Amino acid sequence: MTADQRSLTCESGHCFDIAKQGYVNLAVANSKASSLRSDDLDMVTSRQRFLATGAFDPIVDAVASRIPRDRTGNNGRLFVELGAGTAAYLAAALDRNDDAHGIAIDLSIPATIRAARSHVRTTAIVSDSWAPLPLADDTVDAVLVAFAPRNLAEIARVLRPGGRLVLASAKPAHIQELRDEYELLGIATKNTDRVSVPAEQVGMAIVEVAEVQFEMDLEPEQVADLILMGPNAWHVDRDALRTRVMLQKASRKVSASVGLWVLERR
Repeated sequence: MTADQRSLTCESGHCFDIAKQGYVNLAVANSKASSLRSDDLDMVTSRQRFLATGAFDPIVDAVASRIPRDRTGNNGRLFVELGAGTAAYLAAALDRNDDAHGIAIDLSIPATIRAARSHVRTTAIVSDSWAPLPLADDTVDAVLVAFAPRNLAEIARVLRPGGRLVLASAKPAHIQELRDEYELLGIATKNTDRVSVPAEQVGMAIVEVAEVQFEMDLEPEQVADLILMGPNAWHVDRDALRTRVMLQKASRKVSASVGLWVLERR
């Protein structure tokens, strides 16, 4: 695609306007993507507020640090975050790599608006991460996926040979204290397993498997934001849950348990 100040145009002549907030909506061309449920403004606000407290910094740092710094002097590296939300992980990776530019892809317009503002070297695109990615073959140096769906075949297609996927996914024990107390959604085992076989089938190899585990000391507002920034927000009465959490007043310890996979394109 080529860009001017107002739109993006592809080789087939399709034109997509750049919104005044700085993002491009490619989901409008896909009626199926346009009908899918995505994070609403309240969920995105909760996520941005929670991440700003630094409570998830060990996870953010673990993801960003898995991208090797470039030592060749090449200033054209491209990082992509899928299911990016507010693009906190991408922004952290760009902060560590002055040579790189980033693309944040998410189906949520409120999230993409925030992602467009996350870093001066980030472009934000509204698109479905499960669908064919709006990226050319062999053009991406690193893909980040944190607590989001991943299409390994598409990721492998867009990665350059030697390019890296850094995947972070909740383990079954992640925030278990809150899951028990508030009867939240469980963690599907498919989120933490079944990585190696699909990766091999699309020409990728696992180079590292790690776990990030730590305890968070969270104030009631942080607890509410942590619950309501993700899928649980679609399954609870949000106002009632926030009120219930805030009545506790005291801070509490919550455990984080996240699996980390690093894969490389062969």
